[in-house]
Amino acid sequence: MNPSPENPMLQQTLQQLHDIQTPEAPGLWPPAPGWYVVAALLAVILLWAGRKLWKWIRYRLWLWRAQQQLPRPVAGPEYFAALNIALKTAVDRRFAEFNPWPLSGSQWVDFLYERAPEMDQQALEQLVINGIKPNPELNPERAHTIAREWLRRQRP
Repeated sequence: MNPSPENPMLQQTLQQLHDIQTPEAPGLWPPAPGWYVVAALLAVILLWAGRKLWKWIRYRLWLWRAQQQLPRPVAGPEYFAALNIALKTAVDRRFAEFNPWPLSGSQWVDFLYERAPEMDQQALEQLVINGIKPNPELNPERAHTIAREWLRRQRP
């Protein structure tokens, strides 16, 4: 066929032609299937991070409260008895499944050492034993430091 104006069929076909139209841009919804996977992974990561943060906050709050309840270091066996009571109170709050109140002497020392094996067992023993001695040998400042260190080692 010759594209000449004399060909009526060609003229009719040419008049029916329109400009090329680009398709509309794809919308944002619904997302591609990969985005559902990314969203699910992000949700899992956020839940995990939130749980870790919550545990850390609870631990820090417990540690702060336990350290606030430690008595001020003063000379005398009453201080060591009060220090052991404060430690038992902290253990009672931290480990709900365990009752520390009936423990005393070597059992209490063993428990303290089991929960913080990297600490010096003799220092923990002195901390407990000086509570029942009429003339404690351990410096109250040192005992306070040992108790604070033991509390810090109780990780979440």
